Order: sequence, then C-alpha cells, then structure tokens
Amino acid sequence: MGETWNMNKKEIDRYEIIQRVINKQITQIKAAELLKISPRRLRKLQRRVETYGPQGVISRSRGQPGNRRKPQLLKQKALALIQERFEGWGPTLIAEKLESWHTIKLSEETIRLWMIETHLWIPKESRKATHLSRPRRECFGEELNEKFSKKPKSTVDAHRSSNGYDLERILAIHETRTVLTDHTFQYNNCFFVIQNISEPRRLRGMKVEIVVYPNGAMRVFLQNREVEVKLLQECEVPIECTRKEVVWRANRRGHRSPPSTHPWKRTRVHL
Repeated sequence: MGETWNMNKKEIDRYEIIQRVINKQITQIKAAELLKISPRRLRKLQRRVETYGPQGVISRSRGQPGNRRKPQLLKQKALALIQERFEGWGPTLIAEKLESWHTIKLSEETIRLWMIETHLWIPKESRKATHLSRPRRECFGEELNEKFSKKPKSTVDAHRSSNGYDLERILAIHETRTVLTDHTFQYNNCFFVIQNISEPRRLRGMKVEIVVYPNGAMRVFLQNREVEVKLLQECEVPIECTRKEVVWRANRRGHRSPPSTHPWKRTRVHL
C-alpha cells in the first residue's frame, strides 16, 4: 500500500506543474510564471520533488508551533481569568479588561480564538435562531403561499367574498385634508371648493378624504358621503366666509381682484 500525504489545493497545483517541468512539457521560466514564484525557487522545489516525491512540495512547518505562538502558561492564565471573572463577556471587552486590570496584553482575535477553542464563545455564523413551530392552518385561504405550504386540515375555503366592497376605492390612494374657513381645502398645490353645502359654517376644521384612482380620477368624501368639488379658479360667485373677512373672487385668468366693498377701494385721498 502506497504512502498518503495531506496536501492542499495549492500544493497539488505546484506538484502537477513541477511534474510537467520534469517531463520536459514546459520550461522552468513558464512554470515559475504560472506559480508566481522566482525561477530560483522553482529549481529548489524541483530538486525536492525529484528527491522526496509529492512530499517535497508540502510545507515542512506544517504541524509545528508557530514562531509567534503565545506561551502555553499565558494561555492557561488568561483562560482561567476569563472563566472566573469574565464569564459571558465578549472578546473585545475581555481584551480591554485583561490589559487594564491584569496587565495581560492580548489581541481581540487571539482571545476570540482561544474562547472558541475552549467552547467559551460561539461565533455568530454558528449561532442558530430558534423558531417555534406553528400549528397547521385550518382552512384554505389562511396562508397565501401555496408553493411551500402544506395542505390544510379542512377543505373549507376561508377566503372572504368581495361582494359589497368597493374594491376600486379600497385599492386607490387615500389622503386626508382639513377644510378651511371658506369651505376650501388644498390638494396637489390647488385649492378646491366644496359645493352644494347647506351649512358651510360647520365645515371648518372637518376632515375630507381624497381618493385618487389609478386612472387619475379624484373623488372627495366628507363623513363617508361623497361631495362635489370645484377648483377655486372655476368658481364665479363669492365664497361665503365663517369669519369677518373677505375672500377675493378668482377671475377666469386665475388672478384675484378685491371686491368693490374692500377698504382699499373706499379709501379716498384728499389734497
């Protein structure tokens, strides 16, 4: 039975390319370009493959302690303090307190890896949210997702009938405006006047519902009753006010001119 080596993808690629160099299929310079190393480094790897086979491309430092590895006693002391005084704390806060309280300076990442290794910390990607199972729906229509849902217990259709509902009004755009003193309201930078109202003085401060349909049509409702409205520019008669003030009448050109009873027109200048 042949020998077995644990090689990563990078080492496998190196071995295959060096084998092509040994078999005279490509040049050393071309192989060095493919592996992104210098020709000198390639020749060294080639000699190791010729001597040791596939083991020649495996890193000799694999499985050996790193040169920057922390002392084992320091690791044991830090983990003991974490279990004793910092249980439930995060790696960032623990790194700060170890340095300020115990003069142990360690990076946040080192503490995080040590805590994961000793099962004192669970990485975010390993945390699974717990979802409670919901009961099976009783009737068809309670859940709209037919692709992933299970069949209901009952064959009764739970969808409500649309009879008696004004679906066009329900699905339209709804906005609310306040009626002013001259029974007008503003919408879309325009003033509208409510028509055919017997007691306009009572409209002040009331709310009107503006319903705009997809085709652009607009309807106005006052206390769930539709009312007729006109643009202020289209009104030809003076608007009755609820206070002692004069509302100018809009002429056909869209300009407002004061009435004959306005104080400006009654003023006379005597020389």
